[in-house]
Amino acid sequence: MKCDVFISYSRKDIVQAESLCKALTAAGVDYWIDRNIHGSANFLTEITHYISSCKVVLFIASANSAESEWTQKEVLFALKQHKEILPYRIGNFSFENNPELDFIFTNIQWIESEREVVASLAKLGCCGTTLIQAEPAPKPILTKTYKVGDYYNDGVREGVVFEVNADGRHGKIVSMRQSGNLQWSSNRAEQKRLIGADSETDGAYNMVKVESIIGWRDKYPAFRWCADLGEGWYLPAKDELFTIYKHKSKLNPILLDKLKLWYWSSTEHPSDKSLVGIFCAWMIRMNDGFTTDDIKTFDTIVVRAVSAF
Repeated sequence: MKCDVFISYSRKDIVQAESLCKALTAAGVDYWIDRNIHGSANFLTEITHYISSCKVVLFIASANSAESEWTQKEVLFALKQHKEILPYRIGNFSFENNPELDFIFTNIQWIESEREVVASLAKLGCCGTTLIQAEPAPKPILTKTYKVGDYYNDGVREGVVFEVNADGRHGKIVSMRQSGNLQWSSNRAEQKRLIGADSETDGAYNMVKVESIIGWRDKYPAFRWCADLGEGWYLPAKDELFTIYKHKSKLNPILLDKLKLWYWSSTEHPSDKSLVGIFCAWMIRMNDGFTTDDIKTFDTIVVRAVSAF
């Protein structure tokens, strides 16, 4: 079964939730709330099914839901599913003890009445009646702006923002953790040729070059480590890595593994420092930003992954 609206709430707010449900029923809204789960039902299966199939997640935000592990999971899962989230606030409270929800709902335009909820759902095509649709109510947009040093978690990727665009809505994050010592390339034949990973600004471009090579996962350990974090992660290019260095004082307080030592970039350098036909790649020392190149076989360098959002 499907529903238009999934209601996420703390069961401590059942009185307010029931009142809202009456208003939704009167407006012809097709909604689902977990009071419909019977004892024999698989709770997680029901929750994930209805969030995945709904049009809108209606989040009842309160002091109780701010402390609820389940509401946090439901909101994060909804974000992962790219669902519209309608934030309905009851009472005065803050998410100061729940940093993930505090982060998600910073600077959000709250809805604060049942009438506004219904009007907003009508605009989203979730009402079976037009009686209340004519009343103007701005549609809250769940958007988040970021600055360098912000913690980022969209339910899929977790990291710290090291670069943002002008409006603060998009940018790049660096992974919370780093690898152990890895070679840029461990395959002798691959080390003796340039593969076209020569962008100094776009590590995603370099990553594509590597991933086009047959058997790349065994031949390029530094790149494999980044790819294993999941879709969208890549080894940063030289300039991206230097940007991370410039902002390390804002990043380190949040990172689980602090920035230090030498890091591989994904950018090749067309030199043969070893004089035995092995090409080099750029790397950066994070304590002072010193940038140099070394042979791809060098095995005392660590890796940090980045991803765009």
